Amino acid sequence: MPLNLAVFSKNTAQAIIDDHPNQSFILAGHSLGGVIASRFVAEHPKEVAGMIFLASYPDEKGSLQGTDLPVLSITASKDGVLNWEQYQKGKNYLPEKTDYIEIKGGNHAVLEGTDSSATISKEAQQTKISIYITEWLDKLEEK
Repeated sequence: MPLNLAVFSKNTAQAIIDDHPNQSFILAGHSLGGVIASRFVAEHPKEVAGMIFLASYPDEKGSLQGTDLPVLSITASKDGVLNWEQYQKGKNYLPEKTDYIEIKGGNHAVLEGTDSSATISKEAQQTKISIYITEWLDKLEEK
């Protein structure tokens, strides 16, 4: 991504999908990256198999409400960066079957000075995120 910001390259996923036509893809995005990824998914719902939001949410342009895509939303209880009001509004743009998980004690970016202080370690938060995503993906494979 240019400058490591998804907002500058919303359709990057298309090139990867085109290069691997026999594979299935789930898009994931953290913070603003999730908003931008959901806009791609909203425009290409048949080209992806699901969406993961990490401290993120869709906006109206990224609405997945009318789809049957599986969606996972992971937030953290100590997130001092996420706009919680917008997050709640964003739930209106998600499918009814969205899975929501909150990491107790985690924060937004696990970076000192940019967020509320987490009460769990960076490693613990990253491990929990990995476990939750893996378990969620395993459930999708069982279907």
